[in-house]
Amino acid sequence: MPRDPLIGLVGKPSSGKSTTLNSLTDASSKVGNFPFTTIDPQRAIGYLQIECACKRFNVSDKCKPNYGSCVDGRRSVPIELLDVAGLVPGAHQGRGLGNKFLDDLRHADALIHVVDVSGTTDAEGKATRGYDPSVDIEWLRSEIVRWVLGNLMQKWGSIKRRHVATKSTAVDTLQGQFSGYGSTSATVARCLDRIGLKEPLEEWSDDTIERVVQAFIDEKFPTVFALNKIDHPDADKNISKIAKMQDPKSIVLCSAISEVFLRRLAKQGYIKYTEGSEFLDTREDLIEMGDPDGGGLKEMDEKLKNRVENLKDMVLYRFGSTGVVQCLSRAAELLGLVPVFPVKNVHTFSSGAGNAVFRDCVLVKKGSTVADVAHKVMGDVPISYIEGVGGTRVSEDEVVEVGKYDSELSQQRNDMRHDYLPVEALSHWAKLNGIYLEGVAFQKLHGEDGTDKGSAIVATAEKNDEEAEADTLLTVPSDLALTLEYVHNHAKIDRHLREVLDAVGDFGRTARGAILIFLIVQITHASPDFANQRQKIGVSNPWTEYIRFMPASIPLPIFYSAEERELLGGTSLQAAVDAKLGSLEKEFEHLRQATEDIPWCQEHWWDEDTGKFTFDDWKYVDAVYRSRVVDLPRSGHAIVPCVDMANHACEDLVKARYDEDGAGNAVLQLRTGKKLRFGEEVTISYGDEKPASEMVFSYGFVENERTDAKQIFLDLDIPDDDPLKMAKQVFCKEVPGVRITRATTACPEPGKTTWDSPFVWWACVNEEDGLNFDVVQTTDGGKELRATWKGEDMGTPSRLKDLLAADPLWAIFQLRAVVLILERVETQLVILRETEKLGAEISNDEDMRTLFRPDVLNTISSLRRLEAELLQSSIEDLMSRRQELITSETVTAYLNQQSDDVEEDFS
Repeated sequence: MPRDPLIGLVGKPSSGKSTTLNSLTDASSKVGNFPFTTIDPQRAIGYLQIECACKRFNVSDKCKPNYGSCVDGRRSVPIELLDVAGLVPGAHQGRGLGNKFLDDLRHADALIHVVDVSGTTDAEGKATRGYDPSVDIEWLRSEIVRWVLGNLMQKWGSIKRRHVATKSTAVDTLQGQFSGYGSTSATVARCLDRIGLKEPLEEWSDDTIERVVQAFIDEKFPTVFALNKIDHPDADKNISKIAKMQDPKSIVLCSAISEVFLRRLAKQGYIKYTEGSEFLDTREDLIEMGDPDGGGLKEMDEKLKNRVENLKDMVLYRFGSTGVVQCLSRAAELLGLVPVFPVKNVHTFSSGAGNAVFRDCVLVKKGSTVADVAHKVMGDVPISYIEGVGGTRVSEDEVVEVGKYDSELSQQRNDMRHDYLPVEALSHWAKLNGIYLEGVAFQKLHGEDGTDKGSAIVATAEKNDEEAEADTLLTVPSDLALTLEYVHNHAKIDRHLREVLDAVGDFGRTARGAILIFLIVQITHASPDFANQRQKIGVSNPWTEYIRFMPASIPLPIFYSAEERELLGGTSLQAAVDAKLGSLEKEFEHLRQATEDIPWCQEHWWDEDTGKFTFDDWKYVDAVYRSRVVDLPRSGHAIVPCVDMANHACEDLVKARYDEDGAGNAVLQLRTGKKLRFGEEVTISYGDEKPASEMVFSYGFVENERTDAKQIFLDLDIPDDDPLKMAKQVFCKEVPGVRITRATTACPEPGKTTWDSPFVWWACVNEEDGLNFDVVQTTDGGKELRATWKGEDMGTPSRLKDLLAADPLWAIFQLRAVVLILERVETQLVILRETEKLGAEISNDEDMRTLFRPDVLNTISSLRRLEAELLQSSIEDLMSRRQELITSETVTAYLNQQSDDVEEDFS
């Protein structure tokens, strides 16, 4: 499936790169002058300004985009941005984690190099005066070239030998090496044409290879130079020098901090300002133009007025704009991006009920065909025909151009070609594969409003546990359960599966890794995209058919849109989802790197033209695994066919349970004391002890009957002013967080909240308390960090709490921990309340509600409410505990003893 364009932001520390990102999007990178402000690459959504189709057809009043905005025919279209931490000279040699940062750029289609033209920061981002910023352009490009060149030269000997042995063309051989950077054969061919190489690859000198790499960088990473901080007095001379060295078409003059400032003033109601505009209006300006109310804008004090006037003169009027929006536009021009407006009705330009037009807009690369656009918009759904304006049929092979095809994609599904089968047919599959069914069947459930509620197991006969031979509802043979053993056994007869498992190493030897790879191979085997190929990928087995009964979509948070994920702010799920997406991306990249040299993987998965495997596919198999895996007593983690169709119910309502019988078969049995009526759903418990966040994370819902979040995990950190912070982080292996739990009815104090955090004790003590670190030599001659408490070797990090508990000042340490955790919980609740306000705004705004799925809104709202209640209870219990500790004899005596010194703040 065609990949969305990705624009990478690069630059040295303190160049204003993160400020530029913040002015292009609502994402907030940390901003500062230290080298690794942004240690991990941040993907965010920026907005490219284009002319909307609504203007060409004079329907601007009806244009309501699903994403972005459209004002008077000027449309803001979402485009993905990649913010990579500030690079420093020597990055290609690993300096400053440089190899990692450079590697993160491999999929960027174009770069925006943010250059500090003020000359006030040196190559490493440190404050200076009179620095020449043109040097930054030279060394940053050199780092990228040395990175690619170094990767190529490491293997050049074997590349050359393989090239000669296989009698490949130079394009094919180089594409095999450059494919990891998102290259295509066409890209490589253009590189070679650019430098006019005649000699065969095996005779290339080192200089020739470097010329090839230089040409590849030019072709693969077209770069916009965003000359930032143009309002600085020294900027003019530096701009002039750079303009003589670079193509003027690649240069944009900008002031990112000015754009951020103007947007903030506009948001606060002091000015009227449109992003990227040359003009802004104040209250006084609008009054002069005849508006007695001044547009409802706020009055500015003299200091703010002077600042705005200076910004007008020094930036807007002098340069025509802040230039930030123009950076994206220039990058889009270098890529030749074409905006395409797909609609369902080509006569009304609508995409469904209502009269809103041009709801969607997608960006495709120059040279894309109509078929590419159709595949991008519709995915794998078969397309019967495509129409352009006026209802004229459009050929799939035609190249899209601006204004040429605001296309209608008419879909016509053919169930026989579809990847999915109706769940009502599952009983036949079960019987064919030796699965025993007793009084149950499978069917789709529908809500009272007709909405699809998913697949379920339902009773086809009356059942109760008193009937001795009727309590087993399902028996699945042990050799059908999808386990680690099943995958490895199947790999013995499936060459394709075995190649992938061998390539990924340890990941393929875990149950989850093996099962996910097995599912992807089976999906590839059954994909209509490869139906006409002579050689099938993988070997057919019962699961080849069974995966077609799985749902087309799974409502887990990893599939939430960016807008929907924003509503998770303040919940414990936000960090978990972000971490999960990051983890999945790393797995996906590892799988790609490990298998890109396997010919069938390159063709079917990774090739830009023929490959179909996407990150969404990887998210899908992960969601299948997480939402369906069970832990069987003998077999361990497994997906059990048919049993996995059983839905969850709370403990009071659950009807059945899963287990293994004496022969190792998986069974679904009626629970003791339970009865089933004809047509009633057979439910199981996914775990009544699971917190609300885990239910949403792994299964995508919160039970209607749930009244308590049960548990929340919040991250914790050691204060930055702690002199031992670095040593503590190295030595302490505990998870940096705190778990808040509400006691169950079975506990002595039901409803009371408790906390658990082995990590917090490391944040509570320091050198003056008795904690010390030193470096000792190990028996093998190495060195390791050792921690001691009042001279006693701690041994392992987990001993700290026990040592503190035995200390006379134990109450003091507890108080410090309680205060730290209380502050963290209060902060979390404040963030949660702010997100609640956003949720309320969405509920009251019909246009905003169209951006969110109703089920997702309801799920997030329920989670917020439950976690807010738990946080509030925790705050009350922590405050009570703080008061108990403050009034204890130990703390009172300690504070009296310290009365001559600065007292600790336990407020």
